[in-house]
Amino acid sequence: MLVTSGTMTHRVHRLTALGLVGRGPDPSDRRGVKVTLTTAGRTVVDAAMADLLEQERILLAELPPSEHDHLSELLRRLLSPFES
Repeated sequence: MLVTSGTMTHRVHRLTALGLVGRGPDPSDRRGVKVTLTTAGRTVVDAAMADLLEQERILLAELPPSEHDHLSELLRRLLSPFES
């Protein structure tokens, strides 16, 4: 996420206060902390993903179906360096 550890700690603290994540000791590394989504957190993430998918559908509706494959190929080419 390209943020400092202090910034990440602050974000996790805020999410914990909102009841969206839980924190606990990392059993494999006593210096670390495991952060997990709560049921409420999963609900928020699921809603955000549904909204994102709906926005994508709206954007793609602006393109004629004949251009969807071309867009897919261009996006695949752009993302391929990140796959290795």
